[in-house]
Amino acid sequence: FVKEFLNDMTVENLLVYSFSERSWDWDEELIESRTISDGVAEILTRKLLRLPKIQLLGLVMLSCFGSDVSFEVLTLVKNFRGNSDIMNALDCVAQARFVERTDEKYRFVHDMILHA
Repeated sequence: FVKEFLNDMTVENLLVYSFSERSWDWDEELIESRTISDGVAEILTRKLLRLPKIQLLGLVMLSCFGSDVSFEVLTLVKNFRGNSDIMNALDCVAQARFVERTDEKYRFVHDMILHA
């Protein structure tokens, strides 16, 4: 939770590292004025909503098939729906650590992402 919370703070520019000062800077008043998440699910939801539309679509499609989905199934869906970019989108969300790619399938790294 702490890692996700701090990452969220940096993405929102509430916590910024100053290379010239070699220290972390933050605006305490700005942080206090923002609603801070009570849990991992809320942080993950905000991260998901920041994804490009095609990547979010890839996650939604993947979630329809369960927690892990074989490349064979995804290829059938890709060919049927004409979503040739879906595999590239899933590779991007794998780099963002929402899913894990193996030699044969994509798998959600956490059930909260699957249900979000």
